[in-house]
Amino acid sequence: MNGVQEQPVENQASQSGTSLAKSSPSQRASLEVDKAKSEFLGQNHVRQKTKGSALSAVEKSAATLTLKARHPSGVPYHEKKLTRRLAGRWEDGTVVRVLETAAKGHWLKVEVVERPRQKGWIIADYIREPLAAPSAGLVKQAVDAKSFLPVAGLSPQHPFSSPQACKKALENWSPRRKVTSDSLGQSPLVASWNIRWFPDGRPGKSPTASGGTDPRWLACLLTLFDTPVIALQEIKNSARARQIMDQVIASAKALRPADWQIRFDDCPRPLVQHVALLWDADRVQASEFKTIAEINPNGAPCKNSLRPGLAGTFRYSKNFALRVMSVHLKSGRDARSYGLRRRSLEAAKLWLLDSRQTREGGAKRPFAVVAGDLNTMGCSRCSPPVSALRERQDISAFFSQVSEAAPLSAQLLPQPISSSCSHYYRDEATLLDGYLSEKPPGIRWKVTAGGLCEALACRPSAVSRSAAMLSLSDHCPVFLGTE
Repeated sequence: MNGVQEQPVENQASQSGTSLAKSSPSQRASLEVDKAKSEFLGQNHVRQKTKGSALSAVEKSAATLTLKARHPSGVPYHEKKLTRRLAGRWEDGTVVRVLETAAKGHWLKVEVVERPRQKGWIIADYIREPLAAPSAGLVKQAVDAKSFLPVAGLSPQHPFSSPQACKKALENWSPRRKVTSDSLGQSPLVASWNIRWFPDGRPGKSPTASGGTDPRWLACLLTLFDTPVIALQEIKNSARARQIMDQVIASAKALRPADWQIRFDDCPRPLVQHVALLWDADRVQASEFKTIAEINPNGAPCKNSLRPGLAGTFRYSKNFALRVMSVHLKSGRDARSYGLRRRSLEAAKLWLLDSRQTREGGAKRPFAVVAGDLNTMGCSRCSPPVSALRERQDISAFFSQVSEAAPLSAQLLPQPISSSCSHYYRDEATLLDGYLSEKPPGIRWKVTAGGLCEALACRPSAVSRSAAMLSLSDHCPVFLGTE
């Protein structure tokens, strides 16, 4: 994309990075305002260097930022600083690490955290928020991260409003024990939940200013779900993350008798996003765990920090079992990300077909279900563009084109999918998570969303500073049951 000119709305911001020597008095005044904006980096995070100098390793790790697009095509980046010629664009929400600064901090050389080989120069206007601990200058501009804001329309008694409300809800709750053929429709069989960068709420080794995931609140909610199998996404596998997951499990066991166990995918890098399966061994028998490498579209299970699938077989009763695979597909509205999602979906379809064909061959195989974050956000940068709704419709059609007698099904959320949701982004509800499955004879799947999505009925709501968003996740749990 070399030589591509920026959109006019973005040119003004780019031009503001020119040198003071060539600026008029009004431009110099504007640059002084820009200088104040560069305090997003914080004096304790990034010391401004002389022109062209690199930051120390300590400073690099501290200056981790999320990018904010001001144009549907994404955040522009440049091969060189102080230039209007683009090298390309990164999608909104990309997490980057600062390598170098110029023009008094207005220009930043960054690398993409998940793709370190991708580097470029951006201007500070595209910073959404710092992911490192906030500096004194930033704190003056933002609400105290520990001062959670209430959500209009969310009852103070709802379990997702506060840890205290969740604990109160447990007082009037009766757990369901093992599933039988007569009790299939009484509560969900599987839950799926992307718990944002568990346990820190962000990339790296340290938690957000609000403390990251609240382990006791999470334990309370997992107990209230009353679901024996839970597919998890965006889970770190570091020693600290495992220790906090152990705290979650211990807290859940203290709330109600259960034998919670967890299994992670086989990828070795501890600080990248992993998929996992959590189950109550008192209610299901688990076996045959396997990392499904083909779900990673890059050709290897752990390549380029994308995720494989993790599958396990769970027997609920003598006559009923499911084989569940947790997945987390590539995020992004650009053509590359959209194509990678399609490749992962093709692999998921083959996995479901293989399960069915094995069973039709005489083997006693359970019915298979894919659960997770499908990231169905469309492709605004494709030609022609693909809307998020169209992507979901295409998935449904793709998984139905097997055979009329025994089609696969793309069960995302209750119809119409145009008004369902599983995620909040910038206070708007979106639909990213769901299930792909076979259609077992005699069973009709039922898919519902919980959490803020259920409580707010997917209405646009000011949830960004809510306790649930900052201490749990921007995603809502999604449940698979039967009618």
